[in-house]
Amino acid sequence: MKKAIILAGALSISVAAHAQKGKVNSANSFLSQGLLDKAKEQIDIDLAAQDENTVQWDKAWFTRGRIYQSLAESPLPMYNELEPDAPRIALEAYRQALKFTAMDKNAYEDEVRDQLPGIKDLYFNTGVQAYQNGQQEPAYEAFRACVAIDSLAQAATKDTLVYYLVGETALNVGKPEVAVPYLQVAADLGFDGALSTLATAYSRQGMVDKAEQILTDALAKDPTNGDLLIQVVNFYLIDKDDPEKAIGYIDEVIEKDPENVSFWHAKGVTHNKLGQVDQEREAYQKALSIDPNFYPSLYNLGAVYINQASVCFTAANQIPPSQAAAYDAKVAEGKKNLSDAEPFLARALEQKPDDVDVMRALIEVYVKTQQYDKANTLKARIDELEGGE
Repeated sequence: MKKAIILAGALSISVAAHAQKGKVNSANSFLSQGLLDKAKEQIDIDLAAQDENTVQWDKAWFTRGRIYQSLAESPLPMYNELEPDAPRIALEAYRQALKFTAMDKNAYEDEVRDQLPGIKDLYFNTGVQAYQNGQQEPAYEAFRACVAIDSLAQAATKDTLVYYLVGETALNVGKPEVAVPYLQVAADLGFDGALSTLATAYSRQGMVDKAEQILTDALAKDPTNGDLLIQVVNFYLIDKDDPEKAIGYIDEVIEKDPENVSFWHAKGVTHNKLGQVDQEREAYQKALSIDPNFYPSLYNLGAVYINQASVCFTAANQIPPSQAAAYDAKVAEGKKNLSDAEPFLARALEQKPDDVDVMRALIEVYVKTQQYDKANTLKARIDELEGGE
């Protein structure tokens, strides 16, 4: 009697196991027919893969992965909407399948690895879409998952684009220390732009000397690389704050592309940092000879003349009363600078009609040149703009 009870219990377990595995096989059948909703429902994935009879069965996990991957890849919204997180669930299922496949003599190892490139494509496309939408954190997570998938798939080569994108997005979300190893891989594999981005990652960690070494070494190897040269200029202007070194590289950039208005503007900004007013003014004038409506140079050139006017007025106030002629000459020089500033600032305002900074600069010019009506008009416009905020 006792044996009969034991036998009955064993039979019950066997029947349950076969019934649960039958659901997995039925799900595969529906999957092959493209009936994804029924496949998902039949296998009852969330439960079947946790059933004590299937939890260590690689086929169950493999089936779960294929169904969820198919849901994500389907062109039909009705299937996509069944599980928005389908790629992640599919990837986890494949991980579990690989974990348990060794217990079944590697029955599904090759099949699982064959599916992984499709999962990677899903993550990559998600990352690209997030990146294009300015959603850097989701993009970073998606691209990082691509690297993990390649590792799981035992990919023979590293995807340099993906490594670069992980590094760039890590940098964009404030993780320069995470970005470095990925960018280093991309750079070692020759990905264009990786070295300059790697230098930025070091700079943001305060390792400016390391960044400088990377950039200057790279430029020494590829002195005709215009993009790299621009990166070196920006490094010395922004990260290193060394305009003396920057100006030499700017001249090299201009030599390669003398009609680039941005390069001439950058030259003007650099001369400003060096306190070289005449060269600064000449650089902005050259920029405007290329593009007369280039706002940054219009505004900066107007500011140059205003600053020079202030220097003149300050100097005039230091001239003794006995030297009236010298005083009048210096004041006249100041007013001439203000008059020179006016047309550039007016043209800048034409480019950006609501730019309050330009209006305030023009108001200073108008007040000091007794053009009070124009000054009052701009004051009213500023009040209107700021009152509407």
